[in-house]
Amino acid sequence: MMVPHSYLKRTKACLPPLGVLRIFVHRSARCNLSALLLLCALLPLRASGQDAIVAQLNSRDGENVGRAVDQIQAALAANPQQAVDQLNNAWMAALLRAGQNQAVEEFATKGTLAVAADTWRIEQLQKHRITALLAEHKPQEALHAAKGLFNVCGMGFTKDALPILVDCLKAANPNDPSLIPKFKLQVLANAQEDPAERQRLLAKYDGNSVMESILADPGPYGEAIAKRANITDYRGLYGTGNLLLMSGRIKEAHDVFMKVYQIAPPGELKYASEGIAKLIKAEEGGLGKANQFVMSIRPKS
Repeated sequence: MMVPHSYLKRTKACLPPLGVLRIFVHRSARCNLSALLLLCALLPLRASGQDAIVAQLNSRDGENVGRAVDQIQAALAANPQQAVDQLNNAWMAALLRAGQNQAVEEFATKGTLAVAADTWRIEQLQKHRITALLAEHKPQEALHAAKGLFNVCGMGFTKDALPILVDCLKAANPNDPSLIPKFKLQVLANAQEDPAERQRLLAKYDGNSVMESILADPGPYGEAIAKRANITDYRGLYGTGNLLLMSGRIKEAHDVFMKVYQIAPPGELKYASEGIAKLIKAEEGGLGKANQFVMSIRPKS
């Protein structure tokens, strides 16, 4: 499996520094319909340099928009990885602009299941899904999805996942203005790498009560997890672990990621270590202990 260089750099860099968190505190020859749909989905619109599906979605014409959605469905069925990359690069944003929020939810879930081992792809898919849920005035569903994203995201994406979580928490609790400041203080307290300081600040700010009160939604992935019960290879297990994290099934994810780390091929050790780090993040509901782990395995200069 090829992991993008940018993702490896992000993993190596690990968590954003506390300064960033402080800012956060303050802020075939036979042609058939499926083949035609797939061809349309993958061919660019050369006349304007714009993706054909994006052009159809931007037209705001109901017939064109419906055709674009059908083409995305065909692309996901034919080449899920390529289609997910297209979704993350352009199609999801165009779908959102066209008000196709339910399609965004559907494609985010299907895409996540199709590339379950690829955390960097899942992060973007789930970000778009949460945007769609908020646009549909489903703040509680968005909050559950945001907790799942926090659980599964790589350490470098936490700087994006935490503000998303705040937005959803705010939307789901409009009548409790004290909740967001309390949550931000608890996040900052739990981000301390020194265990004694972390415990001192958590005791001061009522522990990690807000994060612990937010539940992930196991619904979208439960059936897929059950079907993966007999998967034992490295990449397959990594995908199962990711789905368990998004579902809030942290104890089960723990066993899976420990196995992933044990069987990781030599070229996958960094990515397997990232799996352990984000597992700790999910178990603790915070960043400090996870960052301790990353620092402990970083080569000494």
